This record gives sequence, structure tokens and C-alpha cells, in this order.
Amino acid sequence: MNPKSIATIALLVFVAASVLFIAMKSGDKEPLAPENKAEVTPSSVSAAKLEPAKDASVEPSSVAQEEAANEGENEREGAEAKPATAAANSEGHIVKVYYFHTTRRCYSCNKIEELTKEAIESGFTDEISKGIVVFNPVNTDVPENKRFIKDFNLVSKSVVVTDIVNGEQKDFKILEEVWFLLRDKEAFKKYVVAEIQNYLRKKS
Repeated sequence: MNPKSIATIALLVFVAASVLFIAMKSGDKEPLAPENKAEVTPSSVSAAKLEPAKDASVEPSSVAQEEAANEGENEREGAEAKPATAAANSEGHIVKVYYFHTTRRCYSCNKIEELTKEAIESGFTDEISKGIVVFNPVNTDVPENKRFIKDFNLVSKSVVVTDIVNGEQKDFKILEEVWFLLRDKEAFKKYVVAEIQNYLRKKS
């Protein structure tokens, strides 16, 4: 083989090696593209920072505290009232009207209490001032009031008229018709007033 041929082959080998080297170098750079995109972008960082803020906006402890405060308020309103005028007549004859309810109340439950109170206040002004007729809304969810559920065999929110003589309960009646008369205000009030009057006539 003459020197010219050897030089030509060497040159070809050199060129081929150079092309291969360049190709390998450019091939090595390709995999870096995904890594350079690495999921750390301004938008992803912003999203990551916002995520805790969403959780912080609803704190179970603050919700629980608010519910506890609301329930505490309802319990205070629903605790059995003890009017001073009633105590003055504890040795005589009293007609005590209860409205038993729970902490969670619907429109009808509130309406029954409203109409019952209105019927009593408009129909027995003198008796209320003398402590002869007493109206007590009672929340049966309050621990000290749970005894009333058994005492009066309560199965739902109820208006109960009781007859008390010399501090002792003689009789009681659950006014079941209040639920059916809820849409008739005047009939509702007449019903409640009539039942109270029935006990007032039993003075002894």
C-alpha cells in the first residue's frame, strides 16, 4: 500500500471519528432538557405557597368555638326560668306552661314557642303579674333539664300545661294540637288559652 493511500485512509478515519464524536456530544445534551425544566417554575412555586393558605382559611378550632358559643347561648336561653312572681305563689295554685325544645330548632319549633308566648301574654296579663300563670321555655338538651323528658314522656318538641297546688304538681297535659294549628294563629291561641283556663278553674 503506497503512502498516498495510507494518508487517505487516515484522513477518512479522522473525519469519521470527528463526526462520531460530535454526534455523541450533541446526544449527551438531550437528556438535560427535561431536567432543566424540573417542575420548579414560578407558577408551581406560587401554587405551593397558596395551598397552605387555603387550609388556614378554615380552622376547625375556630368553627368549633363558634358552634360551642352558639350552643351555649341556646342553652342559656333554654334553661328553665324561675320567675320571682311564681315563687311568691308557691303555696297557692299555679298553672305553669312549658315549651320543651332542643338546641337545634326548625321554623315550626320557633313558631310554636312564639305563638304560645303570645297567647299567654295576651290572655293572662293579670295572672302573669300575680305569678299565677307562668311560661317556661326549656331546652331538654341541657343536662339538668333532661329529667323532663321522662317526667312528661316527651317524644318531640311539646307545649305542656301543668297544674301546681302548694308547690306540688297535680296534673299535666301535652297540647298535641299545636302542631296542627300552626298555620291558624287565632285558632292556635284560642286552643292554648282554653287549656290554661281549664286548669285555672281547678283552684283548690
